[in-house]
Amino acid sequence: MNDMTKMTQAVSVLIMTLLLSLFSFQLSAQTPDTGWLTNPQHPPVQTRFVLTGLQDPQEKTVTGYLDVKLTGDWKTYWRSPGEGGVAPSIDWKASKNLTKVDWLWPYPQKFELLGIDTQGYKGDTLFPITLHIEDMTKPVAIDAVLTLSSCSTICVLTDYPIQLTFLPSDLQVDEDVMFRYAQAVSHVP
Repeated sequence: MNDMTKMTQAVSVLIMTLLLSLFSFQLSAQTPDTGWLTNPQHPPVQTRFVLTGLQDPQEKTVTGYLDVKLTGDWKTYWRSPGEGGVAPSIDWKASKNLTKVDWLWPYPQKFELLGIDTQGYKGDTLFPITLHIEDMTKPVAIDAVLTLSSCSTICVLTDYPIQLTFLPSDLQVDEDVMFRYAQAVSHVP
């Protein structure tokens, strides 16, 4: 091998190393989320839990949101669904280093089907959530189950596992996620 070939290979290795380092830095700087959760038996619904990266060490809180996407005429319900329907719920009991959760509800739409009045959401809805952390220096393990009722002319009750682990001090604010969170908070009555 001549010197020029060795130098070209060394430069190629250096460039690949820099690119991989930059790529891995980008991955570690991303805001944690569950990714889209679906159920093959009920494809009109997608949901995910996203952290904004915003934390308050004094209050021991971290903010995020539950994103629910419904296609077509499918809808889900408000915390007080009206004459029919079942409000979404999340069972957080199996989570670790979590003391309580505040779930905010955007202003709902009114729906009427077969003479029954309900309140809820269609399309893409974000529910702002504040996690209250027991110890901000220790990892938080979210191990929860979202139970979501979705209806068109029939209703389907579906569970979605929410699993996410993070260290509060490692979180970094994601501007796009924070913007969506702020928009969601602005829709809360």
